[in-house]
Amino acid sequence: PFDFFARIQPVKLEEISWNQQLEPARNRTDQDGNSYVYFGQAQQTCIGFEKGVCGTPQTFDMSQRFGIKFRTSNHLQPFFQGRLTLPNLTVIDLPNGSHEITLEANPAQISLMEGRAIFSDIIQSCKFFPYSQWSTPISFYDRWNTLSWSNGDSGDGVFEMYNCWKKWIDDKAVGEQTRWTFISTNSSDSPELLSCTRNVPISILVSTNSAIYSDGPPTWDSKNQSLQYRVAGPHFLSNGSLNRGTYSLILNSQVAKCLYGLESTGLQATVEVVSDQGNTTTTTTSVNSINGYLNLSAQNFTFSAPTIKIKLSQNTQSTNPDLTPTIAQPTTSSKINPKKVILTITCTRGKTIKKVSGISPVCPAGYKKR
Repeated sequence: PFDFFARIQPVKLEEISWNQQLEPARNRTDQDGNSYVYFGQAQQTCIGFEKGVCGTPQTFDMSQRFGIKFRTSNHLQPFFQGRLTLPNLTVIDLPNGSHEITLEANPAQISLMEGRAIFSDIIQSCKFFPYSQWSTPISFYDRWNTLSWSNGDSGDGVFEMYNCWKKWIDDKAVGEQTRWTFISTNSSDSPELLSCTRNVPISILVSTNSAIYSDGPPTWDSKNQSLQYRVAGPHFLSNGSLNRGTYSLILNSQVAKCLYGLESTGLQATVEVVSDQGNTTTTTTSVNSINGYLNLSAQNFTFSAPTIKIKLSQNTQSTNPDLTPTIAQPTTSSKINPKKVILTITCTRGKTIKKVSGISPVCPAGYKKR
């Protein structure tokens, strides 16, 4: 299968001199001995440039939705992840065997974590995790003989590194970034998931605004019949407000039927958010297939390191239209008004007959109820 990567980034075009681009450049060699050109500050501030023009990244307008539409005849990886909010995905099978894929979503705001510790202390704390496996941006030395850590999004060992650095990480974000990305991801270790996603163009798309998240698709728990996903982030944003988490799972209906043995109509989803203290918030709601996909989500959960579990079951009593499961804030229940019944009576005056309707109908003056 082929990998795929898409990123949307607003930029501001700024004029710079050609020397500004070339002066910071110098040859470097990576850890495998491969030579490359490093552009220093120019590369860090310009995500793209040509002679005389630099494209500097800008912050997204979070209220705007962005999208991509493309056709491919290649067999893509079945699992995707993204930095997206409330995504909608459509995949159309074309007669020539290719696929037309459309994705639209709001960008996601990502909180950034950072920690700093004395070298001897962090080596003792992380001794179970071989130092030889640490890599930038996970760790680096500085002149004061301390070690610093800044989070990457995902990857092998990211949660192990987070756990051993946790006591040195502030519960408040050091900043935020806005992103819109759509990326194919690693395969699953679950034989059930691999079997059910074979020959399905895009089987699963997960997206979250958490600082770090599980690498690859959700984990299939065969015992509890649930898809599980780990996320983590600071409890507060950089301005001190509560950091609210979002998680979306778009699941192909064929894959859902294969995993759970259920029809794609009359389904109910149970979404659990389990905090790292063991507290669980559960929501159950109806969900139907739209364009061959089930859209499920958890919204407004808090950090630091919750696990999200989604389970589907057949709900034969459900007649509700499609709803997206959401972890919502508690609300006060409202009083349900009884249904009002309209009555009709017949009124007479001599040979004149008149019918009167209403909640409590009364005959007009001079008429008698028959």
